[in-house]
Amino acid sequence: MIGHGVGLEVNEPPILSSYDLSEIPENCVLALDMHMMDEKAGVVKLEDMVLIGKKNQFLTRSPRKLFEIESLLSKLVGHFQKRR
Repeated sequence: MIGHGVGLEVNEPPILSSYDLSEIPENCVLALDMHMMDEKAGVVKLEDMVLIGKKNQFLTRSPRKLFEIESLLSKLVGHFQKRR
């Protein structure tokens, strides 16, 4: 799966994949999923939402800058320790 419709359920039709050839209606909101996997680092999942129409429009855009969680956590802990 590379994407899906957005609604009340987690993954709604249309399901964007090589198996689903459904027509995508105008004014449909789709979530485009990007999954990156690494044996050592684990899995990163990004999801951007797009409004389909005469002029397709991104409604959300996940940041593409990579950062280390451990490094971010140590900076946050340091920040809050300084405030005490």
